[in-house]
Amino acid sequence: MPQSNTRASPIKQLLFAWRPLGAGILLGASIFISSCTEQSAQELATKTCGSEAGRDAFRGFVTQTALARDTTPDGVARLIDITRHASSIADEDLRPQFSDALSSLSNLSGRANFSDNNVEIIIKEVTERGVSENGEILCWASIDVRPGVPGTEALEGLADALSLEYDLSLPAVSQITSLPIFYAISDSEPVRVIDADLSARDAGRIGGLIRLVEGAPIVLAPVEAQKARREAYEKEVLDARGAVLSATLAEERYRLAVSKNALNDLWAELDEVARDKLSAQQSLWVRQRDARCDLSSKEAETDPNQREMIKVRCLANENERRIGVLQRYSNW
Repeated sequence: MPQSNTRASPIKQLLFAWRPLGAGILLGASIFISSCTEQSAQELATKTCGSEAGRDAFRGFVTQTALARDTTPDGVARLIDITRHASSIADEDLRPQFSDALSSLSNLSGRANFSDNNVEIIIKEVTERGVSENGEILCWASIDVRPGVPGTEALEGLADALSLEYDLSLPAVSQITSLPIFYAISDSEPVRVIDADLSARDAGRIGGLIRLVEGAPIVLAPVEAQKARREAYEKEVLDARGAVLSATLAEERYRLAVSKNALNDLWAELDEVARDKLSAQQSLWVRQRDARCDLSSKEAETDPNQREMIKVRCLANENERRIGVLQRYSNW
């Protein structure tokens, strides 16, 4: 019997060999189309009012609009007045620091940037209102504007320093809350705010708060330097007083020891008749002396060293007066 030909034709063999490659091409094309669709969806998601890019663009717009005002906010003007007053009563060698602070405060209105940590622009609500004829994404948001933690600390530190050092008060810091704004963002890259109804008044309030928070550490620096200078001087005075007190206390202790020895020696020199006659009186005098000196020290001072000095001096004085009294009896 003739044997059957089981070998495939060359064309079939070629098709069989290309079959995995074709499947791979189809699979790759499918993945590419899918990734393009997913990437388009991701790009679309970033161009919405509530997206991270949309929120960042809105925050940046609010900040730039607030800082674009070329007038010095009332809060900064008040800080300038405070700094001038503090400079007028400052030590001569510290006045250049106050002059530098005044120059920095005057330049605040011209600065376009500030520390993001000093003032917080918090977006509380975001609503998307559709797309305009020009392809702009229409948005509405409610924001809070308030000092951040570093800004609050700077304001509190300045308020304390001004109150204690100069009996002055810092301008009130008004927290701007629930400010509603309609705005539109672009559908192009990068996402940006095209238009908004942020009023000039509200922008001025935000700019004033930003400048006030920025100005607080500028004013605080020379004020703190003046305070540190005064505290150092007061410490020097206290140290000097302490040294004088220590020397005086040592001198008074020596006087007390001398008067005590002299009093005891004089008592021992009295004859027996005089001692018997003066014994009760001497005991009463000792009790009265101790009570008077203890009371005078407690009434005069609260510092322990001062109290001791007053008491020791009082005891020495009383002993010396008593010696004069007893000497009259020793001459009998």
